Amino acid sequence: MSQKPNEAMNDISMNKYNGAFDGIDIPTNNNKNFNEQNINEYNISNIEGAVQVQLTHNIIDNIDFEDRTFILRDIDFQKYLEDENIKALSNSIYSVGLINPVYIQKRNDGKYRIISGFRRLTAIYSGIITSGSEYEFDGEVIIVPEVYTKEDLDTFQVNENTHRENLKPLELAQRIYDASENYSIPIEEIGEQYNLGTRQILKLKGILNYPTPLKEKVNEIGVSSSDLINRIIKYKKLTEENNLEEIKTLVDELKDFSKSELEKYLKELKAKKNKQNIEIKSSAKVHQLKINAPLTMKELEDICKYINNIINNKK
Repeated sequence: MSQKPNEAMNDISMNKYNGAFDGIDIPTNNNKNFNEQNINEYNISNIEGAVQVQLTHNIIDNIDFEDRTFILRDIDFQKYLEDENIKALSNSIYSVGLINPVYIQKRNDGKYRIISGFRRLTAIYSGIITSGSEYEFDGEVIIVPEVYTKEDLDTFQVNENTHRENLKPLELAQRIYDASENYSIPIEEIGEQYNLGTRQILKLKGILNYPTPLKEKVNEIGVSSSDLINRIIKYKKLTEENNLEEIKTLVDELKDFSKSELEKYLKELKAKKNKQNIEIKSSAKVHQLKINAPLTMKELEDICKYINNIINNKK
């Protein structure tokens, strides 16, 4: 069985983002405006016209799954239906129902677009395709009028989707950037919402500043390894403007390295740079001179001067 509407809405109230869904007056058993006998539909304060109703086959039939206004990723819907995780979720919803309500928006043509809960609604649709009217599900849906824009609802949708399914690093990076830059939400609060530390949030946000060849591979490579590759690119002083092809080659070379291999690569790179071409050790009786790399004319002149000084001092 799903939660009662007031319990589900209390879960949603954990969202602290400064957006259209902030400051919602959540109905509770102690709220005089809450009618326990009318739990299947009630107005949501501060979102004029929005209601929470029982999710039905008819509503599912009228959802436009190709409407991507609020969808975070480019999804091939037909392939998504065949995903084993979606099928497993479909079975779970059939067994226990929806734990929290999904959000949809009613369009002027009478159809609905999904605000949040794309995976869950897809799973229900998949179950209906497979079993028809025999597929049952218990849960609520919150229907938001079309008057609310993407900007109005954006921050809520971020929070909801990141709780339902882990976003790809690049997608999450963009959402974190939007939250901090467009909504002026402190890094600490973003971290609280995503259950991430400040350092992790900053690392994710930094993805958007990666050179394009690396940014395009972030979802494949992962955050930690991408961060190390970016540090290698910076250490080599490569820029997208002047060294695009070199960066592409380097990313292709390093993308399959493990984290430990990348750390070793960076360590050796730093050691090589820090290693002086000429190493000199002197004592009263012994002078050692070690040449580690081909010398420039200036370095050769300096060595000659050094040797001459030693010889002159011994005379």
